[in-house]
Amino acid sequence: MQTALPLPCASEHFALCGQVGSAVFPVWISRHAGRLGLGLQFLGQNAARLEMIVSGPPDLLDAMALACSLGPQEVWVDQVDRFRTNDPLDAKFSSPLA
Repeated sequence: MQTALPLPCASEHFALCGQVGSAVFPVWISRHAGRLGLGLQFLGQNAARLEMIVSGPPDLLDAMALACSLGPQEVWVDQVDRFRTNDPLDAKFSSPLA
């Protein structure tokens, strides 16, 4: 019997920009993260920006970014910014939600 190798894990700060203030969007995101087996922590949301930390295998983080860019019909995502949580750029990132 062959043992499965553990998948590499990464954490990224996602900032979704556009018309993302809908109350259903975090619920929708949580459901998709669960289906992909990703860890998720919301940092904040306003009408123009939703921020979160997403953790899991890099390929699944890419899938999550694509899903978020398409979103439910209640939102319009113009841009998905991603930063590794241990990336020096992330430490310099100033959030309007902070």
